[in-house]
Amino acid sequence: MIRKALHADFQSDIDSIQSHIVDVTGDPEMSRRRVREIDALVRRILDNPLSGTRLHGPLEGCLRRTGGRDNKIVIVFEPVVEENFVLFLLASFGGQNWSESAKDRL
Repeated sequence: MIRKALHADFQSDIDSIQSHIVDVTGDPEMSRRRVREIDALVRRILDNPLSGTRLHGPLEGCLRRTGGRDNKIVIVFEPVVEENFVLFLLASFGGQNWSESAKDRL
């Protein structure tokens, strides 16, 4: 079984996504649906941690996966195969500049 590790700011990312959706739509249920989509994407990543778009430069060794309705959710993660875990670095939604933010999390 692959273990899951979260960067210290990963949960804050999810909380910010939730708040943003409620602020924009006024619909708490819509934000809960997006969180369920994030949870589902995390599970899919854990099922296949070497699948995703390989990142380069400062994010070398990390992968990016998209998911959710309209692929608006982006998760950046680092599979640590030799230690049997996946480090989840960042979750973003919509047009957020995830590539700049993720660099600060390594």
